[in-house]
Amino acid sequence: MDTEMDTSVGSSITVDNVLMGDPKNHASPPTNAEFKHEDADDDSESAHDMLRIFRSEDNDRDSTNSSMTSASLISGLPESKSSGANQASRKKFSIPNAESPLQRSKMVAKFRAKSSIPTKLPPTEYGRQCVAAAYASRLNPYALHEDEHHLLQDRLCHLHVTVYLNIRNGILRLWARNPNVSVNLEEAIGCAKDERWTQLACFAYEWLVRGGYINFGCVEVPLGIKTTRGRRNESSGQTIVVIGGGMAGLGCARQLTSVFNHFPDHTPPQVVVLEGRGRIGGRIYSHPLTSRVSEDLALHQRPTAEMGAHIIVGFEHGNPLDTIVRGQLALDCHSLRDLSTLYDTDGSAVDEHQDTMVERLYNDVLDRSGQYRYKRQKPRTAMGEKEMIDSGRDASEDDGLTISQYEEATASGTIDLLLPAKSRRRGVGHKAAKQDKPSEQVDTDMDTQTQLPAATAAKEIGFHLKSTTRLDESLDLDRLAASPNASLGDVLDEGVRQYTRFLELRPKAMRLLNWHFANLEYANAANVERLSLSGWDQDSGNEFEGEHAQIIGGYQQVPRALWRFPDKLDVRTNKPVSQIRYDPRDPGGRATVTCEDGEVIEADKVVITAPLGVLKQQSIQFHPPLPQWKQAAISRLGFGLLNKIVLVFDRPFWDVDRDMFGLLREPRSGSGFAQDDYRAGRGQFYLFWNCIETSGLPVLIALMAGDSAHEAETKSDHDLVSSCLAQLRKVFGESSVPTPSETIVTRWGSDRFARGTYSFVAAEAQPQDYDTLARSLGNLYFAGEATCGSHPATVHGAYLSGLRAASDILEAIIGPISLPNPLVVETKSSNGNPVDLTAVVTPVTAPKRKGDPVIPAGTFTRPVKEPTSSLQQDWDAAMWDYIYAAIGFAPPQPSKSGTNPFLLYQKDHWNACKERCDSKKRTSTGKANVKTGRDEVRIELGRMWKLLSDEEKAPYVERTRTHKDANDDAIMAWKAACVEWDKRTWEVKDEWIKQGNAFEEWVRKRNGGGVDCGTLQGESSPLTRHLKIALIESQPLSKLRGWNPRADEYSNRASSLTPASVSFLEAIGAWKHVEQSRVQPYNEMQVWDGSNGSKMRFDWSSDPDKSHSPLRTVATMTENANLSKGLSSRVIEVEESESGDGQNGGRGSLMFGSTVSSIENGLDDPHGLNLSSWPIVSVSSAERKAPTSMAARLLVGADGANSPVRAFAGIPSNGWDYSRHGVVATVNLDSQPGNDIDSLFTSHPQRITAYQRFLPALGGPIALLPLPNGKASLVWSTTASNATYLKSLPLETFTTMINAAFRLSMTDLAYMFTLPTSANHSTTSKSYTHAQELTWRLSHTPLPPPRPPLVTSTQADSIASFPLRFRQSRGGGGACLSGALVTFWRGFMASMAVLWGGGGGLGWGCWIGGREPRGSLWGGRRGSELDL
Repeated sequence: MDTEMDTSVGSSITVDNVLMGDPKNHASPPTNAEFKHEDADDDSESAHDMLRIFRSEDNDRDSTNSSMTSASLISGLPESKSSGANQASRKKFSIPNAESPLQRSKMVAKFRAKSSIPTKLPPTEYGRQCVAAAYASRLNPYALHEDEHHLLQDRLCHLHVTVYLNIRNGILRLWARNPNVSVNLEEAIGCAKDERWTQLACFAYEWLVRGGYINFGCVEVPLGIKTTRGRRNESSGQTIVVIGGGMAGLGCARQLTSVFNHFPDHTPPQVVVLEGRGRIGGRIYSHPLTSRVSEDLALHQRPTAEMGAHIIVGFEHGNPLDTIVRGQLALDCHSLRDLSTLYDTDGSAVDEHQDTMVERLYNDVLDRSGQYRYKRQKPRTAMGEKEMIDSGRDASEDDGLTISQYEEATASGTIDLLLPAKSRRRGVGHKAAKQDKPSEQVDTDMDTQTQLPAATAAKEIGFHLKSTTRLDESLDLDRLAASPNASLGDVLDEGVRQYTRFLELRPKAMRLLNWHFANLEYANAANVERLSLSGWDQDSGNEFEGEHAQIIGGYQQVPRALWRFPDKLDVRTNKPVSQIRYDPRDPGGRATVTCEDGEVIEADKVVITAPLGVLKQQSIQFHPPLPQWKQAAISRLGFGLLNKIVLVFDRPFWDVDRDMFGLLREPRSGSGFAQDDYRAGRGQFYLFWNCIETSGLPVLIALMAGDSAHEAETKSDHDLVSSCLAQLRKVFGESSVPTPSETIVTRWGSDRFARGTYSFVAAEAQPQDYDTLARSLGNLYFAGEATCGSHPATVHGAYLSGLRAASDILEAIIGPISLPNPLVVETKSSNGNPVDLTAVVTPVTAPKRKGDPVIPAGTFTRPVKEPTSSLQQDWDAAMWDYIYAAIGFAPPQPSKSGTNPFLLYQKDHWNACKERCDSKKRTSTGKANVKTGRDEVRIELGRMWKLLSDEEKAPYVERTRTHKDANDDAIMAWKAACVEWDKRTWEVKDEWIKQGNAFEEWVRKRNGGGVDCGTLQGESSPLTRHLKIALIESQPLSKLRGWNPRADEYSNRASSLTPASVSFLEAIGAWKHVEQSRVQPYNEMQVWDGSNGSKMRFDWSSDPDKSHSPLRTVATMTENANLSKGLSSRVIEVEESESGDGQNGGRGSLMFGSTVSSIENGLDDPHGLNLSSWPIVSVSSAERKAPTSMAARLLVGADGANSPVRAFAGIPSNGWDYSRHGVVATVNLDSQPGNDIDSLFTSHPQRITAYQRFLPALGGPIALLPLPNGKASLVWSTTASNATYLKSLPLETFTTMINAAFRLSMTDLAYMFTLPTSANHSTTSKSYTHAQELTWRLSHTPLPPPRPPLVTSTQADSIASFPLRFRQSRGGGGACLSGALVTFWRGFMASMAVLWGGGGGLGWGCWIGGREPRGSLWGGRRGSELDL
């Protein structure tokens, strides 16, 4: 079942326009005259042309010369999910060996291969768009739908499934690009890459048309070309009566009137829609609000309130309403924000932390009920080659095996006898052929996974357990779940009751818990006691994606558009049906429909779309009676109830930035400790919708769900509205809530045309009841949301059921899809032999890098040849960044004015010519809405141009001459500007280099850093004592060991060390040299999301065996310089001890203040050593005399991202920029706050906590990591512009922004970044604007835990930022022989290496930490490296 906003409800109302409770003001159902009056505005010229305005001016689709880029109408969709068509109860088709009428009608046309595939579009991009279009049409782009599989399994080679899917997805791409224009057969055939696939394209097109995947909604489908002689008899077609004018009935009728235009040889039926009410829309009813006039809505919109269907539950991933609402009608929608507040019975806002805990407990009980859920098996079907489909390529080989033959052979294990190995591999993707359970059927639901015992789960959530509770205690629901027709409510209530054995659930927690129960009852329109335990959410997994939305101006615009466009349907209102006579055995028989007014309508087919509640009420008599299996399904399925109260006020008194808020309800009886106390009243006014955005007026809609919805049917308007206002005044204050100017109360249960709102799976229902209800009976067909098992209780489900019914009727009238034999035609070569057509991929030239300036050739530009190293590339990028900042980008090339006189003439006369063509076409066809195509207008304009005299053409010819001269002048001026810009680039480059940025100097500055202590473990190991080791470090030793900062100042470069890292430093003897007064361990890290409040906590308390142990360290903070000092001290200590041991006089050379000038291979001396495979390191020393060069058998590089060692060894690296900057600073904290974490969590008075909050709207998280003496290290990942903004702030304002980032909502925080900055950056400057904004906004913002301490100030000169990047090296392995070892390093904090050797002199090295995730060791021949 979809979420609580996934509902479509009905429209029986009573209205009080001014005074509450006045029975005289109750609205009666609209009459037929009112229905006509309601649509009077639509007959105006502006309304008549509304759809034309919505449509795109350019109706053309892709031609072979067009190039649709990635900025197309189709956005990329996730590939992880694949949804089928989800249409209920599809009939299996028979396949006679004959051509389809639709296919025959086009065989006279010349086939044009690839005519619908843009030649300039890269195949991979074309494939991506096709895949996205399939997902947007509820189809799996990589697999056949079960209907496609049934039809093609005996006719299509299993290797051609990929080809078919590419064609089918290509057709869907055409439709998704512009759903205002129908896709024709010629365009569909143009999606094939070769003429041998023509029949395959015809089949794909017809299957999509029949199934309602393309050419549906408010689109005009032109009449196809007849292939038989004679005129089509418009009066001899069948009559189809559709009962019900809701989304199912209107969708079915609109589809029937359109789809027959694809089959011109068949007379279209006459479609009549009978609606019992005086309006259309069914359970969609946007009631007009008359007490006030909105000044916020557009002129064509009116203020309304939704009596029934309210929400569109996501436009993406296949919702057909996306095509209609946004693609065809272009209706304004309001996206719902996931922000809400819950208020307790005393009016106080519910603590978000407590709500989260209780919601997790509720979800835990709900998940445990999931183990009793009925598991629906997904259909198995053949799949294509995913890689080829993604890249837009076809596989055209043919091994002669059809899909069914391949599947049978694979299942029986005889595939090896039929296919060579190469072909066998091509069939691996056909999961339907495997004996094992296919991957799409593997149950990955959380409810089937091993769950924690209930007591342990409650403890992890944060609840205190009773002292008598063991952690292994759990819930026992099996006995209750095993009872016949077990209900979800019984199991959930029992789960809550059993949880009270472990926990002290007080009344507030019980109120919160039952609010979530009420929300579940809203989603299902029924008390949970009536829901089936095994099937209540049987449609799970079919949900659409994207933001939920509401239609501004009223949801009813959608059914009204289906009625009106492209031509009005024959809808007859105020026509309640009393009796239907049908032929249950013969789909071609006759039927009669009798209305309550006595009118009898003869029909060939009848589609009943009446709600399930009407069928249950048996207000329509069937002759003969419906069979027992149909009546049983009607009886078993549930039909629920939801009611609303609409309140219109003169002004809003609630938070208008939130789309909803909720109220907790007191128990109707009992003390409030028992679950049964809340059942009766928990759903009354539990949720309020804020409808200001959609109605343009201060409107609230209160929901009444569960038992409260039925209670509203019997209570008066006065009592209900008074009770609702009393609840609002308890929350917002007596004086804040005025008397509403207009109120409306719905009573859907009393509406004879609904008898409720939407269906649900009742406890006694069976898994196939929805499909059973959808099955046709002879010439009687069924549609409506209760017949759509994949999307029940939704508007889109109702519409999809109408498309299904229309497809079934079409098949009954014209027959099933016919497939020719053979389906794929062999292509012959010149000698008559079959030709194997292999896939051809259009070569793609890499486009010029986006953002690079376009300047004439020969000017100073970036090197054409790719830099040989990432270091050169970074230097080049830094230089150009400086140049662009100084003088800007190169002048852009000017646009050209038109130089074709005919195009100028066409532009001037297009509109007038089009109006004349439209007028002629309307006169000739007799159709009021017919329009002329663009190509026809162009042809007419060309004819008009030819008829012009030279004098009439002269003005346009003169304009082209003027444009040409202006173009030439602009180009000359542009070239001159480029030359000047080119000259300035050289000048600015010289300035930059003079500032100390020559390549060598720039590299030296980049490589400056700390010292690497990677050899410490090697020096302390007896296995490596015979090895010579040298350490090279660019920083002087005096700088490293002489670090002695002020006690009250801390560096902004600090690191968080895990306990394992600290243990390692202790093991190698370095930790004792680290200044412990500048080290801060912490015991906990609180992490939460700024958007939705989701939280995590990292500590050791989750271990049940250690929950009462002393606090343990999670990580330890200290400055990088402190680590460098300790490590360098340990290096000297080890060196001094080694040199005094009397064995070898010291093994290492510590070369501080030294730089490496080059690394190269040695030479093979015929009279000496062969060093051709040894790296020779040339060193320049600043502090001590060092050898000019050293030969090493093993070279270890811990020298940073631009490693010379890696460059020498030829070890490649890759990575990317995150387009984010890290802002760092050292801050002072307020005294450690008290224990303000909710008492439901265990806490410790001496706990030291780190805090991190994710701020997705601002680009990344912010963290406070504790340092000693009330200090903290700030790390804030954000965008470059935000980083620049923060660094430009005065210190006190910067401090204000930190506190805001940990406390304000995303909306408030984003606003803070728009406030002006101060140009004065001294510590004395103040920005009162930021501080005042923070103070005011905090007074209106609830602060649930965690609550980090306030930042009181920021240390001067500690604010900095740096770009965030990721790089890693890649390489293989190599042998390292004994000999001298040289370690070239960039700094202690760059990384740590451990070297050891022995056993024949074999030496190895291993990274154990560092700034880069991977390091490199080089030894042996050039290019032989070990990458770890």
